[in-house]
Amino acid sequence: LPALAGGTGWYFRAGPGGHVTIPDLAGKTPAAATAALKELGLRVNPDYGSIDSPTVPKDAVAATTPASGKSVTRDSAVTLLISTGPKLLPYSDLAGMPEHDAIQKIADEGFTYSKSKSTQQFDAKVPEGTVIGAVGADGKSLAGATQYGDKQPIALIVSVGPLPDVTGKSFDDAAAILKGFKLTAEPGKQDFSDTVPKDMVIGIETPTDAGGNAVAIHPGDTVNLTISRGKEQVQVPDVTGQTWDKAKPILVAADLTVKARQLAESAPTMRVVTKTNPEPN
Repeated sequence: LPALAGGTGWYFRAGPGGHVTIPDLAGKTPAAATAALKELGLRVNPDYGSIDSPTVPKDAVAATTPASGKSVTRDSAVTLLISTGPKLLPYSDLAGMPEHDAIQKIADEGFTYSKSKSTQQFDAKVPEGTVIGAVGADGKSLAGATQYGDKQPIALIVSVGPLPDVTGKSFDDAAAILKGFKLTAEPGKQDFSDTVPKDMVIGIETPTDAGGNAVAIHPGDTVNLTISRGKEQVQVPDVTGQTWDKAKPILVAADLTVKARQLAESAPTMRVVTKTNPEPN
């Protein structure tokens, strides 16, 4: 009888009749999950099942049959359920919607709004508080998408309206205006302007990436201001002593606006330039 009792105890504790609890294997590779189950004395079905999961990466173990937490006898067979990624749900384009409505739409359609990844940017064509676009978990635009993964994060790009117009302002005045829009101003390149006085601001420079593509400006950014050098100066060619038919093309080629007496225009091959205003050079 003692021997029989000891044998029975071994059968239910360490032998085939013993019970083990199936562990939570979510996120593990099939190989790692298989090793863990065999160490507990369980068999693993060589044919895996599949299941969609909003939290477990594709091709990792998402669940088991029997489920984790279940108590089974040793040598029981367990089937691994491999994640196929999140279930695809219908997705509606959010561009053009008010920000609040877009956030609600994200929740209604079964997705997750990512406030931490959402951004604001200046846009002259999209009204303030309106969604410019949406970005998925991979950082790529969802423009044109019709489906998206269950419970997956969506970040919004929201317009804060157009950049303020600082043309014609002094640098200090322009910097003060931009500060009110959470932008820091720095002096940028200098350029000639027929309309903006010397040392005044022509405008805000558009930043570009390494490929030369325009980059959006966001609140908190530093922007460069193009400063006017005034009207571009050109050297007046010396055409003194030449007939008007030869002198006029030279002056026009120098990008000068030319005015002459009517007599010169009526007989250009006979009239000789005696002086110019301004003087040559």
